[in-house]
Amino acid sequence: MSGKKVVRVLLYLWQLPQHIAGLLLVRLLSCRYYQDYCTARVYITRVPVGVSLGNYIIVYGHPEALECIPHEWGHTMQSRRLGPLYLPLVGLPSIGMNIFSRLKIMNEDRYYLRWPENWADRLGGVERL
Repeated sequence: MSGKKVVRVLLYLWQLPQHIAGLLLVRLLSCRYYQDYCTARVYITRVPVGVSLGNYIIVYGHPEALECIPHEWGHTMQSRRLGPLYLPLVGLPSIGMNIFSRLKIMNEDRYYLRWPENWADRLGGVERL
């Protein structure tokens, strides 16, 4: 096996919990493949979500929602850096803030200004006004 393949396999294993969750969510939400973005696979769904789990980005199929792909790519980069720590350190806080923002417990306007969303924006090259 070439060196690049070994690195790819090790990187996949490093993020294995996210990859398993991503594959399950793709099936559960009946997603369909949309495109590759950098080295991630983007899937669209009819459910209004935006999530990155390992190499799998799942977004709502509405044109405006597709604009979040670079942000979700930033989460993919977080996953690569944090490996098995991604879900507890990024996934859970992100889901919690999303729920709290939708319930108006937290200010929705500040969602992307908070960690880990601001870090995902920086990694994904997203600039917000």
